[in-house]
Amino acid sequence: MQRMKTCTHCQKDNPDDFKHCRYCGAEIMGIPANKPNSIWKRIPAWAWIIIIVACIAGVLFVLIGSFIAVATLEGVASIILLVLGVIGFELHHCANPKIREALRVQSA
Repeated sequence: MQRMKTCTHCQKDNPDDFKHCRYCGAEIMGIPANKPNSIWKRIPAWAWIIIIVACIAGVLFVLIGSFIAVATLEGVASIILLVLGVIGFELHHCANPKIREALRVQSA
């Protein structure tokens, strides 16, 4: 069996040793016609529909679940954010020597 190349212009198969397509005359770039298909091209259309529906359901589940979690744990979330804010404020101001000196003068 002779190896074939596919014309990038007309998508017809040509022998491997041709430099130009025998049907349209365009230059053949050297892409073999019998290249292995990727896994994405082998998935049937019905499987793509199931995958897309599952992804949409997952996104909706995460969004609705996060709203329910924030509503029920609002007090806990507020405390966590308050602690993180205090830690971030302390770290930011302790890194700046001018602010650290000003805070030391105020507390003295």
